[in-house]
Amino acid sequence: MKVLMVGGDFGHNPKASSIISKLAAFFEGATILNGGTIEELQAAAEGCKQYELVLWMPNVSNEEEKYYPKKGKGAVLFCSKVLRENRSEVDAIARIFKMNGNAVLAIAKVDNLFSFKLIDALGNKWAESSDLGLLAEKMRALTAWTKASLRVPTLQSSFDFPEGSTDLEKLIEINKIVADNFEAIGSRYFGNVSTRCMKMFPTMRLDTVYILVSKRNVDKKRLTSEDFVKVRYQEHIEYLGDEKPSVDTAIQVNIYKEFPQINYIIHGHGYIEGMPFTSHYFPCGDMREFQELAKLLSDNSGGIVNLINHGFIIYAGQLYEMEKLIKGMQFSERAIGHELPCL
Repeated sequence: MKVLMVGGDFGHNPKASSIISKLAAFFEGATILNGGTIEELQAAAEGCKQYELVLWMPNVSNEEEKYYPKKGKGAVLFCSKVLRENRSEVDAIARIFKMNGNAVLAIAKVDNLFSFKLIDALGNKWAESSDLGLLAEKMRALTAWTKASLRVPTLQSSFDFPEGSTDLEKLIEINKIVADNFEAIGSRYFGNVSTRCMKMFPTMRLDTVYILVSKRNVDKKRLTSEDFVKVRYQEHIEYLGDEKPSVDTAIQVNIYKEFPQINYIIHGHGYIEGMPFTSHYFPCGDMREFQELAKLLSDNSGGIVNLINHGFIIYAGQLYEMEKLIKGMQFSERAIGHELPCL
């Protein structure tokens, strides 16, 4: 496995990081950039697509221009965040999304001793230790787990989308109710929303699914109709426009394909009390999660399923059925690192 490890101080006063030096010993043959110039950091960021695993934890002055890596297809990116008095694990996880990474090393220093938490994008803790050997082991495990994902290709395309009534505004209103109830327990609302296009072309192939799904990197609590992407699914996922659909689109288009009576889905990153759970945890967008879900979905008036270590799915054939499902439901917060072990 080709590994790139970048750390230390960059800029006018370059300095090597002891963490990078010691951690690199557990990744034989890794390419190391441990402190250097801003130009060297820029070159590393632009050239990282050739690596399967990238650890990116440089320290750069706020006066200097920042450079961030763009990982290659199928690669895994670990970023870092130093936890000081005003920074929390939630701030560390936010770094993952900012950098389009897979996990973060949250670093704390107590009595001159570093401790590390390896946390994935859904807040699951893979390691918490001062032992760099254990940390390296869990980094490899998380990398292997991520690279084992079953993916459906997602491609920008052009196609005729069947315009028709989807009751999108009503679905957005219901999603806001769900989001408000979820945030009432003190958690930030993440997730996505989708709906099947109910008006079809007369000659449309039966194995084609058209949906509207919320795009990536928008506030899922305050969605508007402009925050949705038009998607077609046959053998792979195609989308219109410049904005990519949610990373969970592969799961949802397959729900619509295999369960013809389901027309609406709301997904969030919490749990709903009293609802069944899937048995295994998979990365977002991994088709193995759909296989788990399919065992619990009901192709009738709708229902709710909790995804272990991930969140919930609310699904329905009609919006009045979804309104019934959300009345009186109670959320449970997914506390960071306090669930079933990832491995």
